[in-house]
Amino acid sequence: MFRHFDINPEASWSDYARNGVLADHIYNLALSRVNEQDWAYINPASGIGIFEDAAGNYLCLETADERATNVIQSMHGGLEDEAPSEMKTFIDQFVTDFDLIVALKEDT
Repeated sequence: MFRHFDINPEASWSDYARNGVLADHIYNLALSRVNEQDWAYINPASGIGIFEDAAGNYLCLETADERATNVIQSMHGGLEDEAPSEMKTFIDQFVTDFDLIVALKEDT
């Protein structure tokens, strides 16, 4: 069963002091996985980036440029199930390192 979720800081994204650092961190690590580990990067519109691993798990970031810094406006993702995956490991690491909150969405 596919699980969809939002990822947020305790405060709003606009008030999150480490926003730009987190955005750079995610893009740097995820883009290296696109090059080295068969991940896909989809950029359907300016300000939206979707990373997908080989199993179909994904992370979507909506970003904006503020004073020459890329900042996150929203982040969500989806994992196929509870099984370990490259994407789950990737997301768990930055959620822990940056004190973020994962909230499961209700299935529709």
